[in-house]
Amino acid sequence: MLKNNLPIVLTAITLFLAPKLHDHSFSYLYFIGTLSLLLSVTLFKLLSAYNTVITVPANNYVLFFTGFTAWSFLSISWSPVPSDSFYSAVIFLVLPLSLLLAFWSTVKQQHTFYLTLAAFILITLAKTYYQRFILVPQLPAPGFFSNKNTNATFIAMILLPFCTYFLTEKQARYKRHFTGLIIACGSFIITLTVSRGALLGLCIGLFLILLHTLFEKQSIKNYLILLGYLALGFLIAELLTGSSYSTRLINQSVSSNMTTISTGRDYIWNSGLQMYLEQPVLGRGLNMFHWLFPQFRHIDAPDIGQFAHNDYLQFLIELGPIGFVLFSGFVITFLKSSGMLYLKTADKDQKLFYLGLIAACIAVLTHSLFTFNLYQPAPLLLLGLYIGVLTQGLEKQKLQKSLSVTPSKIKRLTKTGYIGIITSIALVFVYFVAINSLTLFKVYQTYPNNLVALENTIQATILTPYKEEYVATQANLYRQLLSMDAHMFSEQGKQQLFEQGIEASDLAIKQNPFRDLNYTNKAHLYLLHATADLNHFDEIVNAYSEAVRLDPFNLETRLHFADALMKFNEKEMAFNVLNGGLGRTYVSKYQNGILYLQILLALVITSNDQPAIERIKHQINVLLDKKEQGGYFTLQ
Repeated sequence: MLKNNLPIVLTAITLFLAPKLHDHSFSYLYFIGTLSLLLSVTLFKLLSAYNTVITVPANNYVLFFTGFTAWSFLSISWSPVPSDSFYSAVIFLVLPLSLLLAFWSTVKQQHTFYLTLAAFILITLAKTYYQRFILVPQLPAPGFFSNKNTNATFIAMILLPFCTYFLTEKQARYKRHFTGLIIACGSFIITLTVSRGALLGLCIGLFLILLHTLFEKQSIKNYLILLGYLALGFLIAELLTGSSYSTRLINQSVSSNMTTISTGRDYIWNSGLQMYLEQPVLGRGLNMFHWLFPQFRHIDAPDIGQFAHNDYLQFLIELGPIGFVLFSGFVITFLKSSGMLYLKTADKDQKLFYLGLIAACIAVLTHSLFTFNLYQPAPLLLLGLYIGVLTQGLEKQKLQKSLSVTPSKIKRLTKTGYIGIITSIALVFVYFVAINSLTLFKVYQTYPNNLVALENTIQATILTPYKEEYVATQANLYRQLLSMDAHMFSEQGKQQLFEQGIEASDLAIKQNPFRDLNYTNKAHLYLLHATADLNHFDEIVNAYSEAVRLDPFNLETRLHFADALMKFNEKEMAFNVLNGGLGRTYVSKYQNGILYLQILLALVITSNDQPAIERIKHQINVLLDKKEQGGYFTLQ
């Protein structure tokens, strides 16, 4: 199987599945598909290799990444949200699996795979054109990803090997120009994304290729033609978009304001550093940054902080110095080994081929200083495939040793036992795939009413009780049933829903103490149970107060909190809650800001504070002019 093109077809499919992962909700199914394909090919290779030699890379960088992945899984033990850390750690398995497949591949398979990369660029070209000019005009194109920067760096990773292939000497003229057109298409896509970080990575790669051209005394003419094809794609995109890329590049890169240059990343990095200093030994646990960020977010920060926008900093925050050192060791030893392979390779075309792969790896590792490529499976997939080919080169030239094992020669390992081990691994993974696919469908399918949705969510929670998101969804459904569908139930039924809802909210808080929605759901349930009952006052205030503490930027939470306080005639407390939201930069619909200011105005009017009244009225009028829109705004 591994000697034909079926593995290439399966790997090509993963190119389209992996980019569709957005979070650990329904889109996680795409990642499950990616991992299933990679693992299936790997296990088939191992299953059929009982009497043959299995060669496994034992390079230092492979060992460092193995240690890094193991440490990521270990962080589950101290993570405040273990399920989130677990599902994130599983993503890192993409790199070693793809590395193994590339390491075992033949030269013919590798050439076939590059044709699939060319097809990927052409298909992405059509998709990004549709996104940029038809679907959502004037906005950067994310391609198959949820983020435009990842789209850009992924295309840059594909382009750099094509750039070196373009410069190889033993190549027919028509092939060179076909490659040039593919490169122009890739340049066009990157320009539509207006990503500066991907451009930086691409330029670093092109500079390395230029140095090679000069030192090896190759044709500088071909290099200039290569730049011409890159410029062609860039210029066409600029003409079609009215120089949007150049304008953004000049406005943001030439500015003297650090926040403008970094697009608000300086705020995120400062918050991340504070986050790390509060727990500097083991780290916060993998993928905990986005749960913690709202508490550390600067009042002027324009980004909501899903990631630290610097993978190395985020590894330090979440995995501590040990995780950071392990990943840094992986990067350093890989660059050292790949540099040695480049220098020791005698054949000029092969040397250039290796340089293209090395340059692509450097491009994504450089861009990761400014974004979150390494938390997504697609860049990890391509990075692993490229490193696997380079590792194969090191092994062929006997520059670095690999570990060779013949399973049949291992004492006490019978064929039945060997097949049993492989089958056990496969069965465990099949269970993981089946249980997660089933529960994801149960929770995120569309249902005719909330009661059916609740029943399916409860079933999903029973099957995967460790997944906190399902418990949080349960609590939210109890709240919706009591607020929107209360007429369906008797008083006894409402009481039962209330009790079960509070129980689900408490469990959700225990499994994820940083999700502010868990606290607002609890407060809402108490309000729906007996709005005028002062016995619930403390529970409501405590729940809302904790939600505001966890995310001070959530306008909706503050509005609900203030509304609840006014129902209890606590107008001064309501004013303080709303007043605490002033001076912050929000990313929301302007309608939310208008409603917020209107309620605040109603409270301020009684104080007869004329300057404050006029200030609030002015802000309301400004937002009313664009109330149907959304974006950044600051309430004063």
